[in-house]
Amino acid sequence: MAKLTAGGRTELVRLSKTQDHSDAPAFTKERTTIAFMSDGKILKKWDVWFKPNSAESLQGQTESKMHSYGWKVFSKWHSPEQKERQVDRLKSQGYVEEAT
Repeated sequence: MAKLTAGGRTELVRLSKTQDHSDAPAFTKERTTIAFMSDGKILKKWDVWFKPNSAESLQGQTESKMHSYGWKVFSKWHSPEQKERQVDRLKSQGYVEEAT
């Protein structure tokens, strides 16, 4: 698995948004994380917490299992102004800035 900082790039901004889905049939919670990198790429990661299936429930397991779909290249930014506009747009959609 490659590191986010491979090739000397750094993470400039990280935003995340967590949503509860207690009434959903398959998973209880999801988190989307977006990272703006110094090489102009925007990476996105999706994490979900699955509800225990019927076999696991019979065995007494009641906790959700977390699964991450890993980092994927989501988009690119070409200028610092464009990056700031995208960060502001994501914040207006409920994303919260995390410490990098």
